[in-house]
Amino acid sequence: MPIFLIDENGNHQPARTDSGAELVVLSDDLTPSEVGTELGLVADCWWLRGEFVSHPQDERWHRSRPYPHNGWKLASRLPKGEPAEKHLADLLERIGPQARRVSELASDPRIVSTRLWLVHRTDNENPGFSLSDWLLKRLVALGAGLDVDVYVVPSVE
Repeated sequence: MPIFLIDENGNHQPARTDSGAELVVLSDDLTPSEVGTELGLVADCWWLRGEFVSHPQDERWHRSRPYPHNGWKLASRLPKGEPAEKHLADLLERIGPQARRVSELASDPRIVSTRLWLVHRTDNENPGFSLSDWLLKRLVALGAGLDVDVYVVPSVE
């Protein structure tokens, strides 16, 4: 059910959101290519330990520090305006039958971290979202950690 906000003219408008979901695997021992082979999935993005972090949207971070670990990332392919729970469902669909392999790799001592990142930005002053029981069951089956970031921002575009 969409949440409606009242603008300065008293008109109702839906809250604007910007959401996403990612699976991130970090390792000091495995290269991103080896992580992808272990998972049977092709990364959307990867990096090597020692490469510099760059965030083109924020000059303060541009080439400011090296990555501490090798990284491998798979993300939802939905538009950012879709709700957070839909992003998570899309990511879990992308992982699909490889969920067992993710779970096995998550407990591998060569892995520093296996986490799902769920990000939700909104201009709604009372943010929130729901995760269905079937989404939660699939999350638990992955054996990965879950980080949820919720931001209230004045304008999401």
